[in-house]
Amino acid sequence: MQSASTQAFVNGSQAAAASQVKPGFAISPEDDLAFALGYPRFRYIIDGHPDDEPAELDVWIQRCFRSAHWHQGVGATPRGIAYRQLRVVGCADQGGREPSDELRAALTNDAALTQEEAQQCIRRYLEHKPQAHLGPAYLFEALFGPDPLLDTLVPLLEAADPKSVQDRHLNYCAASLAPLLRRATQAAADAARAKLTPIYASAPPELRSGNSFVANLGVAVGGSAHARDYGQRYAGSVVEHALEWSEDDPVFIHDQVMAQPIDKPYVPYPRLVFLAGDDLNERYQRVLAKEREAFGHQLAVETFGRIKSAGATRLLLWLATKSKAKNEALAWLKQQNASFEPFLEEIKSLGGDDAKLVDGVRKKLKKL
Repeated sequence: MQSASTQAFVNGSQAAAASQVKPGFAISPEDDLAFALGYPRFRYIIDGHPDDEPAELDVWIQRCFRSAHWHQGVGATPRGIAYRQLRVVGCADQGGREPSDELRAALTNDAALTQEEAQQCIRRYLEHKPQAHLGPAYLFEALFGPDPLLDTLVPLLEAADPKSVQDRHLNYCAASLAPLLRRATQAAADAARAKLTPIYASAPPELRSGNSFVANLGVAVGGSAHARDYGQRYAGSVVEHALEWSEDDPVFIHDQVMAQPIDKPYVPYPRLVFLAGDDLNERYQRVLAKEREAFGHQLAVETFGRIKSAGATRLLLWLATKSKAKNEALAWLKQQNASFEPFLEEIKSLGGDDAKLVDGVRKKLKKL
């Protein structure tokens, strides 16, 4: 039997950003906490998945480099694959067309990965800069929690050259800091900020923009001031992915998001609804209307469907009647009836086209 879990939220109410919880924002107290701590920017570990069954080397290569899994709208990795992926990014020599002996050993190692071994893999990842990337930070956090990962990353980032711009491994690790600082304990987050903020503060302005090491530090520790002064812009407004960690100024976030033209990539941001207001759901309905892939609509059911509000209910109505995930949205509304029925009734009472959608959806729900 499969199950999914994560150590990303192991600190629970003791996490640094737990004070940002908005009770009743989401469909459950667990989801309330998840949004405060950065949902959906984390990863799950799956136990009991068939992709963890014994296999030959070529199958493990396929599983580790080409497979993708999801749980509750969040990326998920079978435990055995997670162990192997962390070992892979720690390989000094991965080989070329043929895997190196070191890579073969990493892919065929069935043993559980210890925290100490995982920390060494992260260190080797920054030291050797392997071709295989595989997003090691969220994998590590899902297995061992945010505090040990901060303990590993902060000294490495302190020792890095702040002038680094093109080092994608270093940039990636710096970009991982923002959610970690929200999910770590307050003491661990404060200690990390005390060491990292001076690096950002002493860097010249030209290094604080783009995708440089310092710019990613700024996203993590600089709040809305960094986004306002150095965040990536499109059509004059700060782009949405640069606003997800600007909790200190929800009005700024709201104004920037609403000023953005709806253009590719058509990506909705449920965390920004948490930070800046329910009316962003209407914008993201228009964003999703441009999305042509069914997967994007299915993901929206899983993510926006965790928000308990009138705006999210209207978005689910659209998904249930006009999207490429109608069945998924209907099933979700059926499953979470207690959360959304009061909003459906409220929408119906206002009349108009949305009231007709409510009638149609209710008829379909009765058949499920």
